[in-house]
Amino acid sequence: MIYYDQLSVEFVVKGVIRVVETAMRGAVTSTPLVTRAGGRIATFHPEIHLSVPVVFSTAEAGNTSPKYGNGAIENRQAVLEEVGLLGKRVVTMIPQHGIGATFAPSDQDEVKYDILFTSRPGIVLELRSADCFPVILTGFSERGKQCIALVHAGREGLKQGVVQWGIEAFSKALYVSPQEMTMAVGPGICRMCYDGTDLFVQIRDQAYKAGLGGDIWRSNRCTKHGTEPSFPSHSRSLKTGEPEGRFMTLVWLPG
Repeated sequence: MIYYDQLSVEFVVKGVIRVVETAMRGAVTSTPLVTRAGGRIATFHPEIHLSVPVVFSTAEAGNTSPKYGNGAIENRQAVLEEVGLLGKRVVTMIPQHGIGATFAPSDQDEVKYDILFTSRPGIVLELRSADCFPVILTGFSERGKQCIALVHAGREGLKQGVVQWGIEAFSKALYVSPQEMTMAVGPGICRMCYDGTDLFVQIRDQAYKAGLGGDIWRSNRCTKHGTEPSFPSHSRSLKTGEPEGRFMTLVWLPG
């Protein structure tokens, strides 16, 4: 199992981790992903010291959404087994491209929302996406309890302010101050591959507007053109005719 400590930007690791923007509220830092399990799984660079484990399945792991073909269930189970989560309580977000938010339930495997949060150790939050960005929020409640949120940030949701509302809803529901939150942004489509539309900038700006005061870590991997590792991409499948697929984002509180 992979566990990381609290997020920090007090270092640069041989030029691998690069601080690309600094703000009064923290730093925006671009970092590569590290693969394991024959390239089927990716995580943020270990020197980032994430306070919670975050795992992404790659194109090598295959499609993990039953909506897009046979083998998805087996592919998903293989990923869960690889990271020691098979048999754990996994709550899967079914994106609605809106701003709906909810606690991860204890009695449902799937929920139709775009923002999901929990303070319960052992609950795994899952999102299956292609070009939209998985956004992970971490922080501590007023009582010192660690909490996490997972946000599905695509074009339509961002138009409605999904990241800003996600931070505000997370704060109100679990009493986590936005000033103390940290954010990590997983793989998604880059500006050059999306007709000049920079979804990450919208994510960042909405986070700052909501008062996020901690650091922002971002993957440097585009889902459409990126390699080593590569990820399923809706946009690329439309261009090349390759089968549609979705990759998994998994985040949880150890315990």
